[in-house]
Amino acid sequence: MKKFNYKYTATFSLLTATIFEVLVLVYFNIFRVKTAVDQDYAQLLYHAMQMADNNKLLLTNWFYSTTAELDCPMLLAVLFYKAFGDIYFAFALSNLINIALWILTIYVLMENAGASLNSKLVAMCLVFATYDFSILAYTNMMFIRGSQYTMKVLIPIMFTTVLTFPSDKQKSGISIFLNVMFYILAFITAFSSGIYVFLCGISPIIICIFFFYIFNKCNNKRFYLCHVAAVTGVTLLGLFLQSAANLTDKSDGFMVRNDIAIVEAFTNSISDVFWALRIFPDYPVSVNSYEAIGVVLRWMVIALVCFGFISVKKAFAIGHFGKENIEVNNREFATTALISVFVFTVLLLTLIPSRIRYQLIGIIPLMLVASMNIENWAKGLLENYRAVFYSACGVLLIANSIFSLNVDARLWLNGEKSLYQVNYGVNGEIKRILDENDADVAYVYENNQLRAGLTLTDPDRHYKTVVSSGEVWIGWDNYVDIDRRGNPDFGKRNAIIYDPEKGDRPEYFQHYSLIGNVEQYEIYFSEENGFE
Repeated sequence: MKKFNYKYTATFSLLTATIFEVLVLVYFNIFRVKTAVDQDYAQLLYHAMQMADNNKLLLTNWFYSTTAELDCPMLLAVLFYKAFGDIYFAFALSNLINIALWILTIYVLMENAGASLNSKLVAMCLVFATYDFSILAYTNMMFIRGSQYTMKVLIPIMFTTVLTFPSDKQKSGISIFLNVMFYILAFITAFSSGIYVFLCGISPIIICIFFFYIFNKCNNKRFYLCHVAAVTGVTLLGLFLQSAANLTDKSDGFMVRNDIAIVEAFTNSISDVFWALRIFPDYPVSVNSYEAIGVVLRWMVIALVCFGFISVKKAFAIGHFGKENIEVNNREFATTALISVFVFTVLLLTLIPSRIRYQLIGIIPLMLVASMNIENWAKGLLENYRAVFYSACGVLLIANSIFSLNVDARLWLNGEKSLYQVNYGVNGEIKRILDENDADVAYVYENNQLRAGLTLTDPDRHYKTVVSSGEVWIGWDNYVDIDRRGNPDFGKRNAIIYDPEKGDRPEYFQHYSLIGNVEQYEIYFSEENGFE
């Protein structure tokens, strides 16, 4: 009787896990695209709509609070919005294209590094796992909603990929495609987000090349140096054009610490790595509960990621110092480059105030290194045991995704509803009342989240957040210049949307009449501007 080959079971298990995780992301992008739209995402959607409606990449007098928001699905979304007229579908389709680009890049990088099929699948499983759905968290930042970090994090992965193509494949179609995509994205990120991505994602790899060069470990020095010169030039061009366009980013807001609590800062930076993967739940759970099982599953997945720490000693190619006759093949170069990105990011975020999402640019390279280290470790097992181990990894990753769907996603969709969601029912009723009274302008009193949602669901009306400061009303929206629509602030027909929980009504309300209530909100209206 023919002996059963366990390796096919391992591949099937990991392939199933990969497909399942990708389908989860597809599901949330296509079928839950309007669910839990937070303030940041609502403003991103509105920004895309304004770009499409004005046929401009850079809007006149737009308030760019952080970045130009181009290094995310924005550019594709604008094109799809103009084609289909549905901003939600436009972003969903853009996210799916980005996911496909991620799959291609990871596969090619691991192929260049000589990784096995199982190792490639482990890498994809670790990257596409749904660790945290919350606002500004892993899954939200990478693959669903606005995916504001997907291109930023992809940059060092793509750079490593183009640097590890074997000489006989450097002119292949896939190599040319990834090279072109990399340099386009490198320019866009520099123009949109400033120096941050180059600093965290590109410079550590350049440092590796420098050390490999001086240690005489590079077989193709001209190839590496040409790419270093090219990516530096593209980045400088993006930074120059950003400055010429008077765009602002938060790069100059990253202030180096001036205290001596460096050990505490380093500990916090490391802990942020694990918090990004949601190592602990947001609330206490009973040890014999279903949620506790999910926590243990998450710990086991994170344990796989921790295999990447084995290669920390290789960071910046320092491990090659003083060693002779050690060949640096593509696998060694990829491992060294990726772990250097992780180490550099952790160290940088020790010196400047860290945020959990900032760690993403180093975490995913750590995952890819982990998958290769897992393969190296598994080679020491007997073939059947190795197959059982990989099969168990696939089952674990599927179970983790199921837990994320049943617990994490449910908590995100329900528990954070009042904090982050755009309430389409409430917004629709407010719009109806404003339409009935032909209100041209609506002031939202001290509630920028509500204003962002109303701007998204009713883009043809001017909504403005206002706060009262003594006898003066201070207002703002997404534009720097409030006069860009014919001075709407001094229009005759205007309304105030007010939440009584915000405190006593200012005296200006005496000029307005109550015209309706929508849940906790009161809507006041005046045919004349009550502020004049």
